[in-house]
Amino acid sequence: MPTAFSNDWYLLGPTPLRKISLYKNTNLPFQEGCRFASCPYGGPIAIAQSDDRTNWNIIICNAKGNVFCSFAVTELYKLFWTKCQKLVVVYLNGEIRLYSVFGEELCVFDMNKKIRDIGFIHVTTFNKQDSNLETGLAMMDNSQRLFVVNNIVHRLIWTLSPLAKQTHEPSCLTVVHTGGRTSVVVCYEEQFFVGAQESSFEAVVEEWMFNEGGSYVAAQSSWDQSKIAFFHTSKCVQVTTSDLQYLLHTIVISSSPQSFTPQWCGSDVLAFRGSLNELIFYSMAGDEKTLTFSQPFWHNADSDGIRLFYQNESFLVTVVPADMENVLGLVSNKPGAFLFDAHERLLNREYLAFDCLANIYKQLLQGVDQCLNAAAHHFDPSVQKKLVLSASVGRATFPKYDNDKFVYIISILRCLNAIRQFGLPISFSELNELSLSALVDRVVELRGWPIALKICHVMAIPPEQGAIRIMGHWTHNLLESAAKSGKPIDSQILANKIFNQFVKLPDTSYADIAEIVFNKGKNFYELAKILLEREVDISRQVKMHLKFGNIETALELADKSRLPNLTYMVISHLKRTENPYEVERLLLRRTPHAAQLYQGSKREDSLEKLLALYEQQDDFLRQALHHLSNSQQGFGKFG
Repeated sequence: MPTAFSNDWYLLGPTPLRKISLYKNTNLPFQEGCRFASCPYGGPIAIAQSDDRTNWNIIICNAKGNVFCSFAVTELYKLFWTKCQKLVVVYLNGEIRLYSVFGEELCVFDMNKKIRDIGFIHVTTFNKQDSNLETGLAMMDNSQRLFVVNNIVHRLIWTLSPLAKQTHEPSCLTVVHTGGRTSVVVCYEEQFFVGAQESSFEAVVEEWMFNEGGSYVAAQSSWDQSKIAFFHTSKCVQVTTSDLQYLLHTIVISSSPQSFTPQWCGSDVLAFRGSLNELIFYSMAGDEKTLTFSQPFWHNADSDGIRLFYQNESFLVTVVPADMENVLGLVSNKPGAFLFDAHERLLNREYLAFDCLANIYKQLLQGVDQCLNAAAHHFDPSVQKKLVLSASVGRATFPKYDNDKFVYIISILRCLNAIRQFGLPISFSELNELSLSALVDRVVELRGWPIALKICHVMAIPPEQGAIRIMGHWTHNLLESAAKSGKPIDSQILANKIFNQFVKLPDTSYADIAEIVFNKGKNFYELAKILLEREVDISRQVKMHLKFGNIETALELADKSRLPNLTYMVISHLKRTENPYEVERLLLRRTPHAAQLYQGSKREDSLEKLLALYEQQDDFLRQALHHLSNSQQGFGKFG
């Protein structure tokens, strides 16, 4: 029986599962027959609704039910999400489109143009073991030719030719990517074939493979690509290494699942859909546990478990992390459990608290770490607080404890709780896999700029890597909104909005912001000039004016600065881009200091051009000295 702090745990043999209720009253737009996909790492979900199975309306929202966008498509086949938070829409004709979270169409492509004519029989996505944010896709056409792309965003399509002797469709197919190599595993009943990039399909025979007249009807690789689970018609699941060389586990399925495709819940638990409101879990040892929900649900596997959704609530089912089990498990005798118990007894002013601490005095450091890790993995802020306070008791008793980890966990908890309130229910394990910088990017893409800024502040991310980059994205969105509004653009009003936001960031480079604005088009050139006036670094100002084509302004600023390097930079730019006579006539005669430097450069380049410059400036003294100098060398007007 679980304790009061683990009442959402369920035992799967010796392995505890936890069913975490993430959000309630979500009002998600599910309906019978809809298509569904959830983004990895607790990201957005996409729900496609249709009344006639031809015209579809795709709604993208977060797990809380907040809608980001909706858009219409036709002839929809399937939805996927990439690990980098892009929605993949596969159409019945084989066309593939990539969308942003807000419904912007990013690209349209075909794995092969012939697929539109002959059709396809299978399509799936796969993760890459050696990359956090890349997702691949494989599609088999009706001729059984396989087309694979290792990264949907940056596509390089490669193919595998069909097997000549096979006349019927494969019974199952999966793709694994390990050690930088993508392999495709195809089963024809009980025959296995493996193909890879720059090679062809080859038959594979191992002792563990069935040869009893049945068929392998489903296959699924684990999230970390280290294992593959194969479902056989004899109601047996075989878990192998990704190279098929070793059989790791054999699991007998006692019931008849609604779907034969296994879903991985972590790396050591499999889940099958039992009925519309049941999910059946199996451990690698064959232990079975059925979780029943109050209504039909939609689910997807994620990095840290299974995510489930129905109209009014969303859940995460995952294996209980070891440190959480060590601290909160009912019969745990680990140091973390004693430390947690000591804290609870101290709150009740019980003398036995000191006995708990005495029992683990030599293991106090381990107990503190276990309590901190358990807090990081927990989703309930009240339990997190109790665990952190328990760790604090141990830290106070053990003065040599390194405080950096303590501060880090508390900071991470602040960020995770804020992100979960925002509607992104990522776990601590998923955060470690994704990385903090990638998480900030995801929040920024979801337009959660205040939350992203808070993360950067709490985690002490340098402004140039965090806050300033985030506000650059905010500026981009502000300009997009202004352009789409259809109203005349008031540069001063937009500038004031930008200044009001960036006043809290003293290290802001307004030159960088002005460049973002300038690149948005002619309608924003005036705004870019206003922003550039706030730039305190004169060299950045000059460089941006040159980029914007404001040559005279750049030259005047460089001349006033009396910095030769800046002036030479402008002169060098003029030499490359302008007609030299126009430069001399229109610009240099207005800036004496720049003119002197230009004369020096011309003296090195051409005496004739230098004389032309003197004549344009009516500098008769220098003209005379120039002719006298030339006459002494035996050439010139007097030579």
